[in-house]
Amino acid sequence: MRRLSLVSLVILALLATSCTGSNSTPTTGPGGSTGGTGSVKVLHANINNVSTLFTATIISGAFSGGNLVISGTDGSRTLTINAISIPGASTFTLNPGNIWNAIGQVIDGSVGTLSTGFTPGTGTVTLTTASLSRITGTFSFTAYSSLGATSGAPVATVFNGVFDISNP
Repeated sequence: MRRLSLVSLVILALLATSCTGSNSTPTTGPGGSTGGTGSVKVLHANINNVSTLFTATIISGAFSGGNLVISGTDGSRTLTINAISIPGASTFTLNPGNIWNAIGQVIDGSVGTLSTGFTPGTGTVTLTTASLSRITGTFSFTAYSSLGATSGAPVATVFNGVFDISNP
């Protein structure tokens, strides 16, 4: 069953990448709803207490069959969140060994891949809208290199994360 879920996640990732695009300016209606014909693609967060906000310029994301894929890059770093068997709008953890196989990652050319899948990684995602056409929510996590929390090992603390991704 897990193998089937992983295959579904890969298929979902391919679907999400086919929906990639740059941010477009949405028309905002009452209550913050998006109208118009353009798609919304927002992914930003603070990383490591740096005053400059990480704002992805190329963003993809989708939710289908309980599988969530989010990816964004600003040209020098990539931030990803992946999970399987999510029941829909909910809050789930990114800790190692969680039941959703959920991970958050920061991929940075200078330090490599930092992941919540490496102990003692931790974090949460609150998925507020979960449909094939739109995903919204918030996230925060602490990701480590494969060295874990050893002295001098790279770490990424991601907080105040927000995503709002619509696919036409």
